[in-house]
Amino acid sequence: MCVMCGGWFPVKRSTRRFCSPACRKQYNRLKKKGLAPRNIERKPRQREPLPTQTRKPMAPEFFTDSDVLDRCDGMCVECGERIDPAISPAEPDGLASSWFLPLEQGGKPILDNRVALHSRCLEHWTERGLRGRKWKKGKQSHR
Repeated sequence: MCVMCGGWFPVKRSTRRFCSPACRKQYNRLKKKGLAPRNIERKPRQREPLPTQTRKPMAPEFFTDSDVLDRCDGMCVECGERIDPAISPAEPDGLASSWFLPLEQGGKPILDNRVALHSRCLEHWTERGLRGRKWKKGKQSHR
């Protein structure tokens, strides 16, 4: 800590007492006049602890593919056709769901970030990435 201004500075050697030449000159001027402090205390000033930013843990939201399908009104967001939930996901017209904003890119694992797709549309959806992704037919907007 600087003797004159009280500011903190990086100490490169243990005998350094001033943060800048200006503080050293000011100290020497006061010393000539007899006003400089005689006993320089080297007690460091109490620092306040840095505020810690605590993140709130994200509560997981549990949902099923049928919830995702209900949210999208039973429509594929890629092609706009109706999805039959009775068809197996292994079939081209089966239900496959994906993230609107992928988790790796900052998306949240919540129902509002999930979209319903046909299995055949899933590959095209992921290839396009975020550029060009939008809800088909203007029925819904991403919340």
